[in-house]
Amino acid sequence: MPTSSPSVAELYAPGMSAEALFQHFSLLGEEAFMAGQSFSSWDYARAQSATLAGVSAIPGSLSCNGLPV
Repeated sequence: MPTSSPSVAELYAPGMSAEALFQHFSLLGEEAFMAGQSFSSWDYARAQSATLAGVSAIPGSLSCNGLPV
């Protein structure tokens, strides 16, 4: 039976930086996508990592809407 990857929130540990959290999450698999949609699961995971770590964004990354931070 296939298992799903853990969410960003499940991987978060107090004190973990947004960069470390996203890196850990991104090592677990490929980017999910929806055919015909302009949604990036990596951008979403970056934003969630920043939120959980208490910062506005991961330096040098994109925001969920694709604009440079």
